Amino acid sequence: MSPAPDPNRHQPIPPAPTGIKFAVPPGWPTPPDGWYPPEDWHPDATWPLAPAGWQWWVPTWD
Repeated sequence: MSPAPDPNRHQPIPPAPTGIKFAVPPGWPTPPDGWYPPEDWHPDATWPLAPAGWQWWVPTWD
């Protein structure tokens, strides 16, 4: 008879991210894949404001 499974087992921890991606807020144009804002770049004043607390960068995995 097998012992009962441990009810508190954790899932495996995923590997560390291999990169980072710029997250475009809703209502902004979609940039080409892999685009990063150049230094001193500013969004167009006509684009909607990013939501409060917006996460500008998200991890990626290859």
